[in-house]
Amino acid sequence: MNKKKITFLADAETHEKFTVALMLSGENQTNALNNCMKEYISKVFAQVSEKYASNSPLSTEEPKAIRRIPRWANNPDQINHKILRAYLLLKNENEKITVYDMEKLCLNADKPDTYVPTFRNNFMQMKIETPKSTGKVFEEKGGFVEIWDRVKDIVDKYADAFTKNR
Repeated sequence: MNKKKITFLADAETHEKFTVALMLSGENQTNALNNCMKEYISKVFAQVSEKYASNSPLSTEEPKAIRRIPRWANNPDQINHKILRAYLLLKNENEKITVYDMEKLCLNADKPDTYVPTFRNNFMQMKIETPKSTGKVFEEKGGFVEIWDRVKDIVDKYADAFTKNR
């Protein structure tokens, strides 16, 4: 894994409490800070996804995911493939799918066909349609995950490629 060194300043009180928290948890500083950054990223992506939620006006441009889903369908090792696979497998079992259901399946290392250790960040990317996102595929409505209406037809067209047994 490619790693980058990050240096930053923290106020003395925060540093002291962080040091005590590390001692109490037994976690090392690098892992704790990586987890903090992941939570921050997830929080920001969630806020941005709310901004671009389905109640915002629809763009006249074709959603990026429409071009990408066929490629994802044929690449089972790709993260977006695994997340869509998890959703579709869960959808075959239940009518209503929560983010928790998807996260539980995607964080299960015993299931390599759906294992995505960076699920939250990647899922958030799949809920927004911005120039730097992977392409919007999902929406959350009433606490449940659904396929975005604008890409539903293409997901349905390739559903077998995502769910076939390997």
